[in-house]
Amino acid sequence: MNGSTMSDGSLLELVPQAQLELQHVPIVVRNRRDTLPTYRFQRPPRIQDLQQLKGLWSIWQENQTLILTDEPAVHGIGLLVYHDPDTSSIRCVTLGDSRCFWFSSGSLHCTIIGKSDHAIAETAAVLWDLDTDSRFREVRCWNEHFNFGVFSTQQLALLFRNSPMMEITLEVSNISAAQSEFLAQMPFPISLTLEDSLHSFSDCGHAFVNKLLRRDSPFGSLKLWKVEETQNDMFQRLLKARTVQYLELGYATPQQIVQLLSASSKGVGFAMKVEDSLQLDWSRVDIVPKELNVELSYREIEAHIVFMCSFFRRLAELEHLKKFGVTIFRELHAIIPSIVFNELLSTVAANHSLEELHLQYAHNQPVEHRELLFAMMECHAGLRRFQSPETFDPGYTMLKQLLNRNRFIEVLDRHGNRVTDGDEIDQIYRFNRFYQDCQGLKRGALSLLPPLVGEVLVGSASGDYQQSAFLMANYTDALCELVQYSSLFQLEEHDSSYPEELM
Repeated sequence: MNGSTMSDGSLLELVPQAQLELQHVPIVVRNRRDTLPTYRFQRPPRIQDLQQLKGLWSIWQENQTLILTDEPAVHGIGLLVYHDPDTSSIRCVTLGDSRCFWFSSGSLHCTIIGKSDHAIAETAAVLWDLDTDSRFREVRCWNEHFNFGVFSTQQLALLFRNSPMMEITLEVSNISAAQSEFLAQMPFPISLTLEDSLHSFSDCGHAFVNKLLRRDSPFGSLKLWKVEETQNDMFQRLLKARTVQYLELGYATPQQIVQLLSASSKGVGFAMKVEDSLQLDWSRVDIVPKELNVELSYREIEAHIVFMCSFFRRLAELEHLKKFGVTIFRELHAIIPSIVFNELLSTVAANHSLEELHLQYAHNQPVEHRELLFAMMECHAGLRRFQSPETFDPGYTMLKQLLNRNRFIEVLDRHGNRVTDGDEIDQIYRFNRFYQDCQGLKRGALSLLPPLVGEVLVGSASGDYQQSAFLMANYTDALCELVQYSSLFQLEEHDSSYPEELM
């Protein structure tokens, strides 16, 4: 962590210690001895200025708030602790009766401390206004005394300015009715995570859910951690909101799992502890959403294995999944029993319309499991994207074979990046893209096929032997027709060039 020197003399100036004591500014103490210098802005900062302030900096504002430019390692009642990985030193801030508010926006992480909720909101809005590019943002109120409801909708508009396609996580409480309606009418698509679930709202979500139910356009994704039994009525109303395209519960009771699976949402997600859900009879559970993301944790006992197999068989019977994500955690041992893994493969194979498959395990599975999985995906006509939880062999042999046999699939790592060796696999992807484009030729009018094939042959495929060979092998009739047409055209031109007296 830095902080002992200024990164830009024109940006910051040191605040004298006497002035800090006079204004009762919270002091950052390192290893219970020396204090971190506190500065003030000499000019309005830009986002680039703040991003250059590496580590922990203490910046005092005119509205009596303090900005700390880092994320605390520990936050407790009345205390923030920061850790310097370079010097292994610990820096602490005692809050006393001050409130604190933390947010993350891209590479910018700031804690704002002050005695006035409105002043903290004002400082946060100024910082939000600087960042116009970040897609991922987090807001957390660790101090129970801070009232998130003081933010105006104009200030919140700065936080949500980059929507749609923004992902925001809120760990706050006391969201007002006006703020709730503002959140519920954000442009589509947005991904909103509420760590405190319906407790985030001052009215337990009444205004938020009502606005969602009246909304005409899709909302996007909504993720809640947990819904208490006392909130079940509000949860039931939320399940009817068709505008919520994806609804997720971080922890779900067996009753809530059944309710989620009958929701109006396009997709749902939940974490299921098998030991707590054995009462479910999957043969009687209706599964409506076509997009499903499930996290399973189990022990290797017969009842748990039978339960999981029953779950996968039910999904195979329905045959309507478009997207399927499954995370499997097993206590003590990492290897998933073969009977469970085989049922999982049968589920994927039976859902012919499945386009996306996301798998996640605690550890790599046996080679035999991977071979069975890849062999199944080679023949899956609908699958377009597979997110793999595992590392591949050094030569990427299985991946290359999969891509050569299924020209429509893309394989991603756990971070969502395409898996490649940077050479041969990239070439396979390029050819597969060409192959996919060529499928569109067959869907066009037959009269247009010969000239289209000819244009591709002399255009994008002219410098690629594999692409040229593919066209010549698969579109022979169209090429022959094109050659015949070209020969007749040249003959007509040749005949018309003779003098009339020789005709």
